[in-house]
Amino acid sequence: MLAVYPLRRPLAGVALSMVLGIYIASHVSFPVWALACVCLLALTGAWLSRSRRYSDTIVFSAIVLLSSLHYQVSGHEIPSTSILHRQGDLPIDRVAVIGRVCGKPVYHPFKQSSKGMWVFPVQLEGVKQDGRWMTQRGEIDVRVMGVSLSTPSAEYGQRVWLWGQLQSRNYRNQNPIGMKVPQGRFCRPLSPPRFSMTEWVQSWRRSAGERLQQGISNRPLQLSILRSLILGYRNEIPSETYACFQRTGSLHIFAISGLHVGIIGLLLAIVLKSIGVPRDWFGVWLIPLLLAYVAATGMKASALRAAVMAGVFLLAPLFRRKPDIPSSVAFAAIFLLLLNPHEMDSAGFIFSFVVVSFIVMVYAAIPEHWLTGGGVRRYSLSLLITSIAASLASMPVTAYYFGRFSPIALVGNLIVVPLTFCTVLSGWLSILFPWAATIFNHASLVFINLMLWGIGFLDRIPGSSFAVEAPPVISIAIWYGSLILFLVHARTWRQRMYALSGAGCSILIALLF
Repeated sequence: MLAVYPLRRPLAGVALSMVLGIYIASHVSFPVWALACVCLLALTGAWLSRSRRYSDTIVFSAIVLLSSLHYQVSGHEIPSTSILHRQGDLPIDRVAVIGRVCGKPVYHPFKQSSKGMWVFPVQLEGVKQDGRWMTQRGEIDVRVMGVSLSTPSAEYGQRVWLWGQLQSRNYRNQNPIGMKVPQGRFCRPLSPPRFSMTEWVQSWRRSAGERLQQGISNRPLQLSILRSLILGYRNEIPSETYACFQRTGSLHIFAISGLHVGIIGLLLAIVLKSIGVPRDWFGVWLIPLLLAYVAATGMKASALRAAVMAGVFLLAPLFRRKPDIPSSVAFAAIFLLLLNPHEMDSAGFIFSFVVVSFIVMVYAAIPEHWLTGGGVRRYSLSLLITSIAASLASMPVTAYYFGRFSPIALVGNLIVVPLTFCTVLSGWLSILFPWAATIFNHASLVFINLMLWGIGFLDRIPGSSFAVEAPPVISIAIWYGSLILFLVHARTWRQRMYALSGAGCSILIALLF
């Protein structure tokens, strides 16, 4: 009889090592030169001991050190040529700048005039002050005043010359420095517009947003939720509604993630299959479309993680490999941290990967026969398991980053998740079939109204949610360590009791300290 060995997943070890290295570097500062020398010694030791029994430990230690070095080298120091160094001198009059328009110009009419202003961001190249040009980098928001809608000041991708006043712009979702151009003649295009993939996907996003409005434009609250779920327009949601979803532990549905990417992939796969594309080649067609969608919705960590995981799954059959969910999650984390190790500082990155990792571990731990049977039974049990796993994984993160504990989150997810699936599906059918957009949008309206009613009802239950102090890091570490022990390593009742005792200790530490 053949011996069965557990499947080794080295990508998971690499991802955890990178997370540990970045965490250490974010809390302890090391001289870069000293850290680089230690990394070189660690890499040399890993190479010399590659055939030894303890080689894995040395390799993972080298990855920890390299990740710390990567985090420190890619710090957020402001370059000497950055426009941000001029913030202390603002406002500055009679300044000329040259740059390139890096966003879609938007027109804002004046209330008591036939004129208005064009607003657009500009990526700087140089600034002229006191008669001399200086190299200047960074992005500013430009407002060209006193112009009409029929005469756009500039187009996306154009290189422009501007003259006016540099000002401070401390508004939400805007660059900290802006420029006021008093008249249209002080904005001169220096080059024709050029094609940009970023602008193309943003244009598609705006067009899709207009289709979602057909027939329901008089329902601003429901429309804001629909556009947020489908296209990532989270800023349109009223603050009170946003807070209601946060209090009930359901805010995660507004993060473009695996649910959204999965529905898009499913719909596009049906189209590819209908035109005769072989299944092994689905990834070649789907991955560029999924990445375009992720770019259109803002390249958030949750969306990019889902797209990378989908890419691993879609390309695996092409290389005659079997997809592996834990390895896909680990590969996505490695990819994102290589692109930007400072993603570790964001709550969205932590929340996304912690929740999806624990959902994967829970499904790997439950017996396979639990999910057999009829479609309704299997779906209901899957929904319950997913909600429990997401709630157990998200509660410490929610308490740490948002200072809130929501015991009602489990019930909230049971209501919100299936309604979100129905809303996203009908929303995408509205985008893909514009001649029936009004029908699908009204279907989305029904699902969103049910969602708002359910969340509002749960939010009014006494004790459903309350503010808490951020728990100590040690208690969070014990909580997750206990869950991992219970789901992955525990094989006997005694080991499971140890894991449950550890989870209880983590709660006790959080309450006492």
